[in-house]
Amino acid sequence: MYELSLASAASNNNAQNAAAFQKAMQLHQCGKIESATSLSKDLAEKGHIQSQIYALSLRHGWDCKSDPKTAMSYLYVATRVAIEFELRARDQGLCFRSQAPNELKLRLFEITNSLRHS
Repeated sequence: MYELSLASAASNNNAQNAAAFQKAMQLHQCGKIESATSLSKDLAEKGHIQSQIYALSLRHGWDCKSDPKTAMSYLYVATRVAIEFELRARDQGLCFRSQAPNELKLRLFEITNSLRHS
């Protein structure tokens, strides 16, 4: 099963990984699902929280073997990181002007769907 600490996940969300994630999204949108899945997997294993597209690939079997249990692990870590981020921001009195709340909603939606279809 996929294991990743919250600290590790947070530290791997840097500019280089963000650029690689954008490349994976472009590949996915262009129909190059196998390449997108491979790049997303590498990012997800590094702890890049936006790489949940790999979890969706695992859940649906998009150019990889379907593995709902591992997909849930990725989604769970990404969701926990998003929650921790939001709580820290609120504790510091920061007002959200980013997509973080929407990202959290998307992750919770995907976890709910995963549980519903398991």
